[in-house]
Amino acid sequence: MLYILSIFALLASCVACALSSALMLRVRKTVGAASDVSVIRSAFSPTVKPGTRITGYQDLVDSDGQPFFLPTDSSEPWILAFQSLGCSGCRQQLPGYRKFLEEQGIPEERAVSISIGDPTELGWLKEGLRGAGRMVHVEQDSPLVTGLQITTWPTYLVVGADATVAYAAQSSARLSTFSLRRPSRAVIPVPG
Repeated sequence: MLYILSIFALLASCVACALSSALMLRVRKTVGAASDVSVIRSAFSPTVKPGTRITGYQDLVDSDGQPFFLPTDSSEPWILAFQSLGCSGCRQQLPGYRKFLEEQGIPEERAVSISIGDPTELGWLKEGLRGAGRMVHVEQDSPLVTGLQITTWPTYLVVGADATVAYAAQSSARLSTFSLRRPSRAVIPVPG
C-alpha cells in the first residue's frame, strides 16, 4: 500500500513540474526572453532622461495669474514636478512629494509644479502643497509638456544648477531616495 501511495505522489509531482514548466514557457513567450525584461521595465521609467536641458520655456503663468519663469538660472538644484489634476496617483503621491520638499529644505521658488487638466480642480494641489512650491497650470499640448515628452503623471525631475535633469522619477517614493543636501555625496538610484 505504501508503495502505491509513493508512486501516486511521484506521478503528482511530475505533473506539477510539467505544468509549472509549461506555464514558465508560456510567460516567457508572452513577456519575452530575459534580456527583454529591461524593455518592459523601461516602459515604467520616466521619458525624461538625465542630461536633458530645461531651457527656453516661456509664456508661463503661475496659479496666481502672474508671469512665471522656470528657475533655470538658479545656482542651486531645483524640482520640476508634472501632475495631472485628474490623476488619482498624483493625489496619492502628493503627501510624499511635499515631505520630500520639506526634508530637503527646498524653498518655494525652487519647487515648481506643472499641472494639466481642469483648472477648477486646482484646489487639492494647492491644499496639498500648502506653499511648498509654485504652481503653473498649462494645457497638455503646451511646449513644456510636449518638449520634454511628458506622457506619465506624475513625473518628478531634479534639475541641476546647469539646467539639466540630474534625476527623474515617476514616484515620490523613488524621488525621496535622492538627496539634495549633499550633492557631492548624493546617491542617484538607477531607475527600474
